[in-house]
Order: sequence, then structure tokens, then C-alpha cells
Amino acid sequence: MPQRSGTQPTSFKTNLAGSISSSQTPALVGITPRLELFTKKDNLREGAVPYGAPTHQDMLNVMTPQEYRAPAADFTSLLRWFSGNKK
Repeated sequence: MPQRSGTQPTSFKTNLAGSISSSQTPALVGITPRLELFTKKDNLREGAVPYGAPTHQDMLNVMTPQEYRAPAADFTSLLRWFSGNKK
């Protein structure tokens, strides 16, 4: 292993447990790459997350037959029809 000029090789010792211990601690110097968890094209406020779990509405659409997915009744119009009043 080539050595840099002016540096001492690190001496390693074996302790009683059999693991290697060092008498020196190497200094690591470097720049880490920037970690971007969310980019500008990630839209997490609106819509589903790509490749995410299905929403509750998605599960209801899959499990509920079409006949039972009718829109809710408009009770105001129904009560107006029963009372005989027209607009």
C-alpha cells in the first residue's frame, strides 16, 4: 500500500476478543452529495402519491358493486315533492 509523504502508517492490534483495534483514528474529509427527498415535480399536496397505497375511496370503488354506488338522494326535493309545493 503506497504511503503519502509525512504520514505514519496506522498500527493495528488484536485484543483478547479477537477484534482489531487501532491506536489512531483516521480523519475523513470530504463533501457529501446533496440529498433531495422531494423535488419540484413531486406533488404531495394534491392527488395521490405515485406508487402509493390506494385511498379509501379507491378501495370502496373496487369492493362496492355499481348498483349500490348510486348518488345520495336529495331530501329537499323529496320533501318538496311530498308537500306538493313547486318552485
